[in-house]
Amino acid sequence: MRILAFFGAICLQFICTAQPCHTIAAGDLLDPANWSCDCNVSICDTLLIHHALTLDGTLNLPSARYTEITEGGSLTGSGSLRLAGSLVNRGTLALYRLATDVDPFPEFDTYFLNVGNIENNILLLLSDSTSNQGTISCDDSLIVGFQRKLRNDSDIFTNILFQFGDLYNYENLISDSLLSFRSTVNHGTILCINKLEIYSRLFNFGDINTHQFEVISAGVDNYGTINVNSSSTLGTMGGIQFEQSTTGRLNTRNLYVLEDTDVRGQGSICILEHAENHGNIIGSMQLCDLTPTLTVPPFWDVHTGTIVLTPTYCGPIACATVQVDEMTGEEGARIQPNPTVGPIRITHSDALRPVHGWMVMDGHGRLVQRSAQAPDNTLELDLSAYRSGTYWVLLMDQAGAVMERLPVVVEK
Repeated sequence: MRILAFFGAICLQFICTAQPCHTIAAGDLLDPANWSCDCNVSICDTLLIHHALTLDGTLNLPSARYTEITEGGSLTGSGSLRLAGSLVNRGTLALYRLATDVDPFPEFDTYFLNVGNIENNILLLLSDSTSNQGTISCDDSLIVGFQRKLRNDSDIFTNILFQFGDLYNYENLISDSLLSFRSTVNHGTILCINKLEIYSRLFNFGDINTHQFEVISAGVDNYGTINVNSSSTLGTMGGIQFEQSTTGRLNTRNLYVLEDTDVRGQGSICILEHAENHGNIIGSMQLCDLTPTLTVPPFWDVHTGTIVLTPTYCGPIACATVQVDEMTGEEGARIQPNPTVGPIRITHSDALRPVHGWMVMDGHGRLVQRSAQAPDNTLELDLSAYRSGTYWVLLMDQAGAVMERLPVVVEK
């Protein structure tokens, strides 16, 4: 009898690991009655979730080489999940913590694909390749593992993004802070409410909006637009290059070019207030300063570095359209009343770029409201359900790109 029981257990495990296990009912993820294989889900190598499952504890799935949440399926709860294999989400995933490809020595390549909706507190992506074509929202942090790659073709909202692998952004990435330790390639829109820190190479072909911009090491190739509300610091650890093409533009309130830093190329740099050069300005770019101090080039407040070739110096006229003071969008959009106890009215006057969608973020970069439609160019919202603080209203064009971001203060 013991021999039969032993072989029965071996056969049951073989069935679970050799065949896909799919859900047949909603309920607890760990309840065998909710699975077709009627066995311990932790030993199945393929998991297909078609129903609404919950997880409230901590679970490791070292045998699951492939897990898929299908359209209409969901996995929610206060639990933490660690997957050794690949994950495809076409439904809803909302846990406290999720980590993919946690095996330090995997026997197979893994991948992560999201075309659904993820609302986690923490999301740790360690898969060999990761792709987002849906929506990812992280209340705490999104972490891209060392030497991994994340491609974003849709929307990512997170409090903090720790990027230890390469990032390719083609749509909207919104966070409180972004720490980039590997290459970042931006063809879409990046919005950092607090700070963008670059420790590796940044290639910008789109739009970047941030409160603070600091290039620690490596460098920047700018073919698009970088708007900085506060200060831009180039070369904290020295030896970097900030290079621009003819289409590149850096708009910043304050600019600090530190020692051993080269600012090269063409394009334009517009400064609203304080500017210091302790490095090397090389190229034929436009250097525009609203508040010039020195009477000799580059007319900045402090100049202890060098100038190679001859930049074009321009004054307030060239910078007059730069909205980096607080990104209030006074020329294109207006919020009234501001501050508010809740109700607000937004008017957008640019008929050439009508509003096709909007979203509201809190001060930590978390999404609180969103719509893909906007009635004409007037929008009325009610923020009375939210606590006091600063929020951001983002207006989007037909392609889904962020046109303007407007701060609004809620006071109770």
